[in-house]
Amino acid sequence: MVGELVPSPVDPVDAGGEFWQRYHEFRRVRQKETRPDEPVRDDADEEARMKRISPFQGDDRYEVSRDGEMLGLLHAYYTKPESPEYESNKHLYDADLFVRGANRRRGIGSSFLPVLIDLMERRNCTTVSFWVEEDAGHGFLKWVGAEVKLNEIESRLIFSEIDWPELERWVEQGARRSPQTRLEIIDGPVPEEEREAFSAQMSVMLNTVPMEALDHGDNHVDVGDTAVGDEDLLTVEDPAAVLAHGARLHRRHVRARLGLRDRECAQGGLLDSAEACRDPGRDLLRGPLREDGRDR
Repeated sequence: MVGELVPSPVDPVDAGGEFWQRYHEFRRVRQKETRPDEPVRDDADEEARMKRISPFQGDDRYEVSRDGEMLGLLHAYYTKPESPEYESNKHLYDADLFVRGANRRRGIGSSFLPVLIDLMERRNCTTVSFWVEEDAGHGFLKWVGAEVKLNEIESRLIFSEIDWPELERWVEQGARRSPQTRLEIIDGPVPEEEREAFSAQMSVMLNTVPMEALDHGDNHVDVGDTAVGDEDLLTVEDPAAVLAHGARLHRRHVRARLGLRDRECAQGGLLDSAEACRDPGRDLLRGPLREDGRDR
């Protein structure tokens, strides 16, 4: 039940006005805490994006709310059997978890863990991953027992500091050095006659991205599968504002191999793999997590 400090399932398609009110307030708080310089997506666009059902990706969402205020939100997603990427990605489960800064260290974050385990077992997934940017997130996942598998630096371009004459010289030099190459900018959906070639090149590019030690599957791009609608686009008064600041965000991709029972204990557990092997029937994430009765 919403209002109790336990996770409740969320279905954006059937959600009512009260949910959207607390969700939009929550996401603005999150953005202010984590990426205050970025524009906020319009409410209508955000709702349309969340209601859109992908033929290849499944989504699970749970919230913890109290007195009409959302305190924490879990959004996880997985690859559907209908996806051409399913065979190499079917064991992977990606999750995004956020708790308001003012409500951390009260057990809200850890209250999502049993839900996460149940969802993964329901989807037949064995590995969950998180993108982590904040110190609190690193601390939480270290406590859980996850390992860093991929580091990434996200660079931003400050338009006001671009040397435009130099950029124009690069364009001219490139055209002279490679006259058989041309740059085409597609404003809107990829034309049907270009989709096959575009999809093939995008797939090759994504599958050659260095992934360090990250457990990952293959990427298969087919722009003919679904059309990109207006709900997928970020609506801002000044599109340049998206890139018009100089933040450099250091992110870590964290994978956790689940080891809840004997069939998985050799791969390590979310908390203590040795303990999991000594008592393979115990569900580590359902018991008390700290002696003082509090968890993270």
